[in-house]
Amino acid sequence: MSDVPAELEGVLKRSETRPNGLHRQDMDKLRAAIVNSPLLADLITRAARNGSLIGIALSDNPNEAAHYGLRDRLIHLTERTLNDPQLSPQEQGDLLTVALGHETAHALRRKTSIDSVQRFSSEIEFRLQQGLGNESSLDLTAPTKSYLTEFRHGEALAELAGLNALASRVRVENDGHLDPNEFMQRAQPTTSCVLGDAAKN
Repeated sequence: MSDVPAELEGVLKRSETRPNGLHRQDMDKLRAAIVNSPLLADLITRAARNGSLIGIALSDNPNEAAHYGLRDRLIHLTERTLNDPQLSPQEQGDLLTVALGHETAHALRRKTSIDSVQRFSSEIEFRLQQGLGNESSLDLTAPTKSYLTEFRHGEALAELAGLNALASRVRVENDGHLDPNEFMQRAQPTTSCVLGDAAKN
């Protein structure tokens, strides 16, 4: 794999050498997904450069495709995201690309997410102190709404990043062209943001 930024290569090497690192065959899939999506490679490189992403590890949570750890600064991928026997190689690569794009977007917004949690926690603590002895008048609506709005905004941006990473992959496979119908069909199994009926049109 030539012309890979040092920061990106560092993420990949740490992903393989960590105690819970990825197996060789999984590393090959990981590298292929990144190399075949220039946008994804750029996102991961940016996250590595700002220190918000240091590696990729296996997740032991079967109820997700992946998640980003604010504390450990790792993207955690499940076995299904890497090796689902019901998926074709193309479908597996698409799922991995979208998951990596989604979670890398969370990594890029790490500071924003931490600040949001801290603001929410401080506001809740302040209002609880104000409401001591008069709990019936305690209203946490405003800080909760603000926190949820920020959370949803982050999820929306992450979904877009995942889909854009897949679009970048499809373009590479089609000499720079992106057929909307093909893209929708390939995106539909990877996210709930694309409905089956839309993918058929």
